[in-house]
Amino acid sequence: MTPEQFVKQFRWSLETFQVAREAQFRCVYCGHSFFDSVDAWTQFNVDHLRPGSAGERDERAENKVAACWTCNKLKSNFDPGEGVAEANRDDLIGIAKEFIEKARQVRNAKVVAMREASRKLI
Repeated sequence: MTPEQFVKQFRWSLETFQVAREAQFRCVYCGHSFFDSVDAWTQFNVDHLRPGSAGERDERAENKVAACWTCNKLKSNFDPGEGVAEANRDDLIGIAKEFIEKARQVRNAKVVAMREASRKLI
């Protein structure tokens, strides 16, 4: 199947397809595959590596990455390029990955605490 056939058959925009294919249809931050299940598929997002909150919204393809909903939510408005003098796309993705992993650990601790507290309420 060609990219054009894929886009037409599955009703994707060509840009979304290109972003996803570049990431091998996985989240660039955590590696989550978008085609493992319908639940995985519904997690698929196109994330702005440098968010609009970092200034003028950059809509160029090199500022867009495939991300799962969870990583996109954890990253939120974090700008991996803030305070970094020289960084290429891979560097920015790496910085964002580190930020997301730390945010995931903090949120996971909160989820564990909520789960334990909720058991006492049942």
